[in-house]
Amino acid sequence: PNSFGGPTESGESLYAGIEVDGVTGSYDWDSHESDDFEQAGALYRLMDDAEKQRLIESIAGNLSQVSKDEIIERSLAHFTNADPEYGSRLRSAIDMLRS
Repeated sequence: PNSFGGPTESGESLYAGIEVDGVTGSYDWDSHESDDFEQAGALYRLMDDAEKQRLIESIAGNLSQVSKDEIIERSLAHFTNADPEYGSRLRSAIDMLRS
């Protein structure tokens, strides 16, 4: 997401010819039901309590310094989508640091 009106799409192609030796081809990618948060949540749930605490402290320490509340809220929504506990713990840590 672009919160500050920075770079925008140009509509120009990013593809250029590539010199290769041998056979090339195009293949369908393996599509399956998934979302953007599944792997992040699984990784969080694999961590032990000490690892989770270090992660929360690190992320909260940085997010608590963000000046725009809507950016913090959007970020927290992403962490909550990965794992509800993850988002909740981050929210509590950020609130504590900002108070």
